[in-house]
Amino acid sequence: MNVLEVKRRLDGSVRTYPCEAVEIAADRAVLLYRLPGQGRVADLVLPAGTLTVAYYWLDRPYNVYHWMAPSGETLAYYFNLSGPVRIGPDGLEWEDLEVDVLVTPDGRVQILDEDAVPAAAAARLPEIARARERVLADWPAVVADVERASRALQPGPGAARA
Repeated sequence: MNVLEVKRRLDGSVRTYPCEAVEIAADRAVLLYRLPGQGRVADLVLPAGTLTVAYYWLDRPYNVYHWMAPSGETLAYYFNLSGPVRIGPDGLEWEDLEVDVLVTPDGRVQILDEDAVPAAAAARLPEIARARERVLADWPAVVADVERASRALQPGPGAARA
């Protein structure tokens, strides 16, 4: 089922992404998005065709994108610090708190975009700090869960099938 991801940024801008829904539930969602062209995040190159398996939860101050190369290997896990998430039958909307945490398959953790928080959003800095600390505490378990769930979506030997 095709749905729309709507990302609202602290500067007031809005970005939308057409995605495929794997799961839309009252408290969580899983969406798929394939990069049409090459991308770059920090020093990580995302080749054209990279699959994003995006996980959203209502009760967590973050979402996570599991980036997988067209060949299937994990490239990284990208945690977006997040304000409120609204999930509906046609997609979801979330607030991007600008700061992100990139985790590579070898366990390297990099905090990104701390300087991207607009001055007008300075009152949100304590919320952003709490969300960042939660990601830093949660990431090992979340990465293991996400890896397992994403692999179950992939065709091939040992993959779960619907």
